[in-house]
Amino acid sequence: MGGLTGPDNGAIIGRRSRDGWARCITSSRLKVGGILVPVSSRVDWRSYWFVLQTGPQRELPLAKLLETRGLQAYVPQFPLPKRAKPGSVRSSRTRLVFPGYLFFKAPAGFRDWDAVQWAAGVRRILQQDGGPAVVNDAVVDHLKDRLAAGELALTKPEFRAGQPVLIERGALAAVDAIFDKYLDSQSRVRVLVEMMGRPVRVQVDLGDLRQAAG
Repeated sequence: MGGLTGPDNGAIIGRRSRDGWARCITSSRLKVGGILVPVSSRVDWRSYWFVLQTGPQRELPLAKLLETRGLQAYVPQFPLPKRAKPGSVRSSRTRLVFPGYLFFKAPAGFRDWDAVQWAAGVRRILQQDGGPAVVNDAVVDHLKDRLAAGELALTKPEFRAGQPVLIERGALAAVDAIFDKYLDSQSRVRVLVEMMGRPVRVQVDLGDLRQAAG
């Protein structure tokens, strides 16, 4: 699955400037799943979406929390496979387009940014040049339309031996690991997790992994 990174210069800033939330930002681009998405320059931020980075498995709970606080939240998800049976393990798994991220929009006059930035499970609000990076409405609408039409497919991530990864689900959720190898089953892989001061081989589902940040 594609990830979401910061502007072209790679900067993801965890702090905010005093007037950062309401200022306009300079032109740049966000990299979403390998696609460069334009970040408009000199815009009214109330008309655009912000990007929130979350902890593992916190995308949907945080979206609900933001909505209770008057914000609009969107967590893009791939549609279920046509052959998935309702109630099956396959159908119950989240199929996030951007694991670890969600889009949200604030209404005009919104001031309670601390409630967003310091909510449980929030890592940071994606920023640029001391202010919040924004994504145009048209980009998010286009993404929604393509997902609804089934034009975007869920592809399996490709990892290499020795690559740092993060386990997102299961008993080892939020644990850092090192990718080791693919197993005979296409859906199972082996990773190395440090336990008691030494690396331990653990088998996990491929879909439970994502590339480690940084």
